[in-house]
Amino acid sequence: MLYVTKIDDHTLITHDGHTQLGYFNMSLKEFFEKTKAEYLQTHWIPDTFTNRYRRVNYQKHLTCASIGTKS
Repeated sequence: MLYVTKIDDHTLITHDGHTQLGYFNMSLKEFFEKTKAEYLQTHWIPDTFTNRYRRVNYQKHLTCASIGTKS
């Protein structure tokens, strides 16, 4: 399933529930008229990966330093 989120009257962001896919400068009505794929309108967008995941080298540092391990 694909999703579209209205930011303002002429700004849309599409996503697949996990990753942001596109940014469009058009109204929601225009978008639905022009697209052939099925989209569901939502009121949320997923965070960017930098806000969701720590960098890999930082994760390795935490493992080596034994920080965040359960005792």
